[in-house]
Amino acid sequence: MRGTVVASMKVNRQVLIDNSQVFKAMMSSDGHWKETYASTIDMEVDNIPSVEVVLRALHGTMKEELYGASVSFPDVWEIIQFCSYRQIEVLKLKGWFAKWLENALKVKLDHDDLKMLLFPCYTFDHAKGFASMTKTLAYNSAEHTTEYNPTDYRHLHLDGNAIGGLNGARGSMRGKLLRGLFDPVAAFLEAKCDCKANALFAYHIGLSKTGIWPIHDHHKKSVQDILDSPGMINFQCTIPDGACSSCRSRLSSTKVTELRRKILNDFHGLCLDCMTMTKTGDIDSDYWDHDRMHEWDAGCRIQHSQPTWYFSYMGRKTDMKNHQKAMKRAK
Repeated sequence: MRGTVVASMKVNRQVLIDNSQVFKAMMSSDGHWKETYASTIDMEVDNIPSVEVVLRALHGTMKEELYGASVSFPDVWEIIQFCSYRQIEVLKLKGWFAKWLENALKVKLDHDDLKMLLFPCYTFDHAKGFASMTKTLAYNSAEHTTEYNPTDYRHLHLDGNAIGGLNGARGSMRGKLLRGLFDPVAAFLEAKCDCKANALFAYHIGLSKTGIWPIHDHHKKSVQDILDSPGMINFQCTIPDGACSSCRSRLSSTKVTELRRKILNDFHGLCLDCMTMTKTGDIDSDYWDHDRMHEWDAGCRIQHSQPTWYFSYMGRKTDMKNHQKAMKRAK
């Protein structure tokens, strides 16, 4: 209820002045606010836990319980909003968030939880958490992924094309999976042997036991669902009698097993360091050199391969296209 005192907190005036431009303007000796010389300051807030976390972090008096479930996922968003509104550097709470997130991850999170944590991980510069959550969502989402803001503060959202990068990675893996499974079909069709028809039928029987089948429903399944299907893990085809060595080779489980391994290790999540390096539009040549030298995670806090480097790019699409053209010409 507006006007009702719901919490009282003892604070140090100088700490507030040193950490907030808003409080500095209110409390400095040359100020003209009623709070300038007041010993008690009233603040209208909608979320008490968020204010307590911020003030305790600034004063170095954090309570152990505030690293745990007493601070909810929406509360974390409220903390970010409070820091923004009071012009407090949010990264001063980076250590608190890292410990809070460590505890939050001790329980199994659903998709909404992961989507709700994307922006906080991004804001508090938690590279490992952001990479882990974007990787999990890319592999385990069957449909287009969006971030989830549990508050009414619509201005709080990921910068740039982060969600586009996440969905791009998901689509890329699905495309690689489809091509890897169906490329052998072309080889069967182009073969000159008499056994190709029976071999092709045997291959389709093998495909029918994977999560990719039926083909018109594959988009309803996540990449991880397909990779973890029994027929994908233990891909087997019955070798037709009289099959030639080429057809036997194409019906082998070796290539599907290798395809599964490659897709499982394809995307390592979005990299905050690559995103930061490219989101200004003024990209240093070192970034492109990482691709030329195949050192995609050079200087990054997480280890990752080329797909993460590519989909973490937040700059102009034309610059990336020009780089890719230059790479092709150099081959």
